[in-house]
Amino acid sequence: MANEIVPAKVTFNGNKMTVTFPDGLSEPVNITYKTKVSSVVDDSTTDKNITNEVKTDTGITSSNGGTISNDGITKDGSIDYKNRQITWTIKINKYKYLMKDWSLTDTMSPGLTFEKGTLSIKDSKGATLDSTTDYTLTTTAAPNDKSNSSFNVKFEGKLADPGTSDSYTITYKTSFDNRRQNYWNEAASTWTDSKGYPHTNTVKKPINLDDRYVKDATKEGSYDATTKEITWKIIVNYNQVELSGATITDVIQDNQKYQRYHVLIVFRS
Repeated sequence: MANEIVPAKVTFNGNKMTVTFPDGLSEPVNITYKTKVSSVVDDSTTDKNITNEVKTDTGITSSNGGTISNDGITKDGSIDYKNRQITWTIKINKYKYLMKDWSLTDTMSPGLTFEKGTLSIKDSKGATLDSTTDYTLTTTAAPNDKSNSSFNVKFEGKLADPGTSDSYTITYKTSFDNRRQNYWNEAASTWTDSKGYPHTNTVKKPINLDDRYVKDATKEGSYDATTKEITWKIIVNYNQVELSGATITDVIQDNQKYQRYHVLIVFRS
């Protein structure tokens, strides 16, 4: 009887499902089905635990459950040290809720500057939205700073009303101050559902620069037990900026002696 479909009758009463086997059962059977969360999962969702219980007509019960993930919006970032930029990727409406009047506000930590011409929005099929008709983009400068520290993107036209139930991917770039190590970027997505109820999904992504690019130098040593010599290796200017009148000073400790003609300078790209 393995992998055979057993005759059964399924009836529903509210959230209760009853499965009846008209011919009875003489062997174990597996019943598989799917459910979905009936409400919108957003920042206001407090009870994220779900349970499901089954009971046979002989009185045997069993239950199981899980936790709802509030991951309707996600964000990630990748660092380009050569061009001193971070490419950010935001994915919205993973569960394809109907969204009316959708907008997103993205706020950046100090040291990040939004590069306005790099923003792109694509739908789930990979089609790029038109920045002149499908959405509007506005930027806001940080207090006492001319850099763009936040932006807002808002759907227009039919995407705003009657709305959309598609999922979207937003990509854009920020430049960064390479003397800072810790950054963060927060996005808040807001919309109303078909009944006019407001919803918000928020995500915050920290990102840390490689310590070598923050200090802009590294130093390491290797010891040769045979010659009793230590070979030191110094790398500077990881950020590959133009240096004028640059010098490197290395203080040798009293218990060491500099070996003349043993300095090798290599230029790396």
